[in-house]
Amino acid sequence: MNLGLGAVAPSEALRRAVALPARFAGVGAINTVVGLSLIQLGLWLGLGDYAANAFGYAGGFCCAYVLHRRVTFRAAQGAHRAQLPRFALAAAIAYALNLAVVALGVALGLGGTIVPHIAATGAYAAAFYWLSSRFVFAGRSRAAGGSSVSAWIDALVRSPALIAVLACAAAAPLLFVATPPLVDAAGHMGRWFVQVNLARLPHLQQWYGFEWSLLGNLGCDLLAQLLIPAFGAEASLRIIVGLILATQTTGVLLLSRAAHGRVSPTAFFALPFIYGFPFQFGFLNSMLGIGLALIALAGWLVLDEGCKDSWSSRRRALARYRFWLLLPAGFLLWLVHTMALGVFLV
Repeated sequence: MNLGLGAVAPSEALRRAVALPARFAGVGAINTVVGLSLIQLGLWLGLGDYAANAFGYAGGFCCAYVLHRRVTFRAAQGAHRAQLPRFALAAAIAYALNLAVVALGVALGLGGTIVPHIAATGAYAAAFYWLSSRFVFAGRSRAAGGSSVSAWIDALVRSPALIAVLACAAAAPLLFVATPPLVDAAGHMGRWFVQVNLARLPHLQQWYGFEWSLLGNLGCDLLAQLLIPAFGAEASLRIIVGLILATQTTGVLLLSRAAHGRVSPTAFFALPFIYGFPFQFGFLNSMLGIGLALIALAGWLVLDEGCKDSWSSRRRALARYRFWLLLPAGFLLWLVHTMALGVFLV
């Protein structure tokens, strides 16, 4: 069949038709995971249905704006002063519909559960897609629809936002368990509770004593000292374990980006190993330290590339900077866990 100069093959027309909705759905899936995780966290913190819902959508607003602007509609060249207010208005309209669905769920007796929030998320996504394509980024969606899927994937893996989203996704499972199912987690939590509350609880003083010492195994203990007074022992354990997963994910992806200039496909296959046996046994300080060691190593590689690409004077300056950077970074890694410093040096 002769398609002519202006004709488009049916397969190409179909691809163009589904490209924009597919990108919107992909970005929406990421935002949904982030939003629902924050909502569940809000419910556990006792915020109530409406406050937890607001907490979730407020936390995902910035992520949604950046990803939809850069990835979905390819409108990064537009002015923020024009796009951001329209984006906020569209989000407000869609959010009003979202609240109506939540209110309906509460009226049906589903309050305190995630069910009405899932339904509300679907209503929000449908309204927001229509407003984004017709109002917020109008004129860009048609041009973006014909872009190559491979170019979109390439832009995605080069985006720093991907690392942040995957780090949050790695920690998200901790929102859906009563306590982290780790062998030694309860022992950590008990020690933290004693160290924080020993001075004010006489019945603990009958059985326990606690003395601080400077040693290479204090990473999570110092975090617990800050978190437990504000959130309690169980919530602090959940936060610390989630932080460990996010830190290790960030370390793996940053190291891949520093070595290859982008997150390589093989790096994604390494991510499931952060849930391996050392983590399941509850070796929290060492796991936190290894995540920080990977981040420090990524920074070292970035500075090393700067040394190779610079003139001799610049190279010597960067070399001195790397040396002085090693001192506080090395002490921090040792303080979190001695093995973390060993991993970084190796």
